[in-house]
Amino acid sequence: MATTKLRLRPDSKNRGGKLGIYVQVCIKSDVKLFSTGQRIEKENWDAKGQKVKRLTGSHDHKQINLILEKKHQEIKEIIFQKEVNGEEVSFDSITDELKPEEKVPSNFTGLFDKFYASKSMEYGNGTTKSYRVLKNQILEFRKGRDFDISKLDYNFYDGFKNWLLREKGQKNDTVNKRLKTLKTFMRYCANFDLFDVADLAKMKMLESKPSTKIALNEDEVAQLWEYDFSKNERLEKVRDLFVFGCATGLRESDIQNLKKANIKDETIYFNAIKTSTDLEIPLNKYSKAILEKYDYKLPKISQQKLNQYIKEVGELAGLDEDEIVVTFQGGKRYEETAKRYSLLASHVGRRSFVTIMIQKGVPIPVIQSMTGHKDLASFQRYIKIADRDRKLAMAKW
Repeated sequence: MATTKLRLRPDSKNRGGKLGIYVQVCIKSDVKLFSTGQRIEKENWDAKGQKVKRLTGSHDHKQINLILEKKHQEIKEIIFQKEVNGEEVSFDSITDELKPEEKVPSNFTGLFDKFYASKSMEYGNGTTKSYRVLKNQILEFRKGRDFDISKLDYNFYDGFKNWLLREKGQKNDTVNKRLKTLKTFMRYCANFDLFDVADLAKMKMLESKPSTKIALNEDEVAQLWEYDFSKNERLEKVRDLFVFGCATGLRESDIQNLKKANIKDETIYFNAIKTSTDLEIPLNKYSKAILEKYDYKLPKISQQKLNQYIKEVGELAGLDEDEIVVTFQGGKRYEETAKRYSLLASHVGRRSFVTIMIQKGVPIPVIQSMTGHKDLASFQRYIKIADRDRKLAMAKW
């Protein structure tokens, strides 16, 4: 009877000091090692548990362990089926049965296109847009030259991060979004043994510091809704879509895909496109009026156009209070004054909904059932905005 286990191979240390992780198969007194394509430092290997230990400051051990378990299970299944069928179990027969390695491009553009195609089937346009932006910026960073995936290492990551900061002049929040997407691609590469997931622990994001985020209060939402845009159909539709976001907390991608069938008993039932979370949102006077106005077929406007036009809507409606805007670029803090209307964008609608619900005293678990937020940590930013608005209201009173 054949036995298996996961183990390190002592003579497989690479220049980085990492050992290869193998599936050991014992048949009688003979032993053969089958590579999993993964590596780890000896001190990060749990020999008893046959898994990678938790890596400090990272969750990447989880992905490595999933890859290991998948490979281990594949070999165990081959052995089991042969034993059940009364067939001889040999190293050669296991090798013959193992699924052939999927042929994947070794160049950046080829593999990234494959990655993009797989993600396009999982997510909507809002998420996949970030992948397109990343690809274009990496090629710009490389001056249009393609490159082998083997160059995707710490030096590349650090160089790209500094290029975004210094050459593109991007703020920390934007740079971190690009780096997060790049890490997602790197994890994808690890599935084909083209990247060592454990290296991600060394690839740090920029320090995340709170920057200015605005949310509209009830009075401001009413101010937008009551402004007469009847002579400008373009801006009226933009206003209506934005207020609908403020009234429901739905992301723009969800609003664009909302159908009449999603509304029953004056409640929206919708499976969020980005997170596949089931949402249940009661209608209020705004959302109900807007749905009825368009006979439950909301206008279609691209997010880019909505973000452009909603600033015009806010300016005309008089959302012109000054706001101190704080941003960070590397270790530098920048502060400037901007009108509230200039800070409007589609995601402000969702933020406004959550903030207003918190101000009204709606329990956070109830808000979560309407927005799909899964953890309390993500609510801290909304609570801070709500507290700030309460203080401003009290100061005026």
